[in-house]
Amino acid sequence: MQNSEKHYSDRRRAHSADDDEETDSYDEIPAGGGLQALLIGLIAGIVGALVSVVIAFLGNPIYQQAAMEAKNLSLNIAYAELGLACLSFFIGLLICFFAGFSAGKRVVLRKFGFYAGAIAEIVIYLCQFFARYIPNYPGNLASQGSTSAAAFSGGLVVSLIFLLILAFIGGLMGLWGAARATRNHPYYLQREEEEAS
Repeated sequence: MQNSEKHYSDRRRAHSADDDEETDSYDEIPAGGGLQALLIGLIAGIVGALVSVVIAFLGNPIYQQAAMEAKNLSLNIAYAELGLACLSFFIGLLICFFAGFSAGKRVVLRKFGFYAGAIAEIVIYLCQFFARYIPNYPGNLASQGSTSAAAFSGGLVVSLIFLLILAFIGGLMGLWGAARATRNHPYYLQREEEEAS
């Protein structure tokens, strides 16, 4: 990727030296893309975590009804719980898309859109994970007995696997957002022309 950035920068200098009358309407790729992607991802992740907290509190009556029905859970309550989980998940993906879109607009390189989306999803997942340890948080189940070390470590491994999978999905959404933001950017148009010739 660095060779293509250097090649792009060298071609741009040669183009501006050859043609003084025509000026380019775009700037070079901004520096510090990693830091900007990190900040965008963190801000988007915090927004996504706040949205998931709001959804959890709005769904509190449904969670209370599910806790009361415990073993005889009605189909309507089960569908409502599934709907809340899906809503929270899809809003998180939408936030990852916009994080990648924002990173694409600010940094141009699409890989930073992937990083911003992945970071946003990691922050959202970690906030939801730690919210499960808050007493009386909506949707938490009451603890029934003690947990063994093997069960705890197994649960931690499963949570880590889910974190990695969701970070990858969030990164792909961020990459898609960055691709949409930079689809007409001269840097990528030039690369497509070079690949075609």
